[in-house]
Amino acid sequence: METDSKRAAYCVQCRLSFTRTNEKAPCEGCEHNPPTLDKENLDVYELLRASTTQWKISAMGDVMGLDYNTVFKIAEILEIEIDHEKLKALQAVEWAVITKAREAKPNEQHPDTNTGDR
Repeated sequence: METDSKRAAYCVQCRLSFTRTNEKAPCEGCEHNPPTLDKENLDVYELLRASTTQWKISAMGDVMGLDYNTVFKIAEILEIEIDHEKLKALQAVEWAVITKAREAKPNEQHPDTNTGDR
């Protein structure tokens, strides 16, 4: 899967090339076109974007999770009320990031995947 920055760069270049020819870019169905967020997820997206520097990293460089004290303070500043559904959405994204970071280090074992075969 492409990174968001590569996807965004592709979209910009594609749209520019179609603008030059006065044609509409074929964004619908394009694999580079990011999904549209549901309205109920916009607050969570905004909060995650504002909290990008609030990840706890272990001494070994592993992503441990979000610093929720700070994330909740940022939510307060942004006037985003964290209800049960938004907390679940935050935690789902958090777990996806942790999982993806662990997959990027396939030769290392983590506590929840350790089989004791050393």
